[in-house]
Amino acid sequence: MTKVITFGNCQAGQIRKILSSLLPQKEFKVHYFSNNARTGNKQPNQTILESIRKCDILIYQPLSSVHEDISEENIRKILKEDCIAVSFPYIVNTGMYSLCHAPMAKDHKYGKIIGEDIIHDLILSGKSDKQILKAYKNNEIDFNLKRRFVDSLGIMRRKEMTTHIKLTEFIENNYKTHKLFVTHNHLTSFFCKK
Repeated sequence: MTKVITFGNCQAGQIRKILSSLLPQKEFKVHYFSNNARTGNKQPNQTILESIRKCDILIYQPLSSVHEDISEENIRKILKEDCIAVSFPYIVNTGMYSLCHAPMAKDHKYGKIIGEDIIHDLILSGKSDKQILKAYKNNEIDFNLKRRFVDSLGIMRRKEMTTHIKLTEFIENNYKTHKLFVTHNHLTSFFCKK
């Protein structure tokens, strides 16, 4: 049986679900390991490494040397010689929606709301709640979506320089005609067509 490991944030978890539904279960066993506690069910590093050491296919998001044991550099050293390793970037774009909740972000007790800084600035400028809500409903608030979109693609493009899978061009070519993101980092099924 071919052992497949997906390793990364919640995006790797979704890849596991897709692969589990597509690959014959008699031939493939697909497991997911989270690379951080915020995405839930993070296992001890040694448990993760032991599974990766035995896998036949590894689909993963690279982590820097700051992550020590589970860094890409360390993981590549322990792979079986015939293991197929495929890396993919953290796929995120904060320019897709004016406001987006990231509940697991470490910024505040509630996480972070991407775009909240613009609302804070309006409050500090003296705008009332009613004025801000009216402006929001009338699409009169500039959330800097174009800049956020371009900045996000730039960051992703830099990260893709070291990954096997590259998606920035796909995003650039399709965002005007297809819904690509449910939230800033949760993708629609349209990415499966890639």
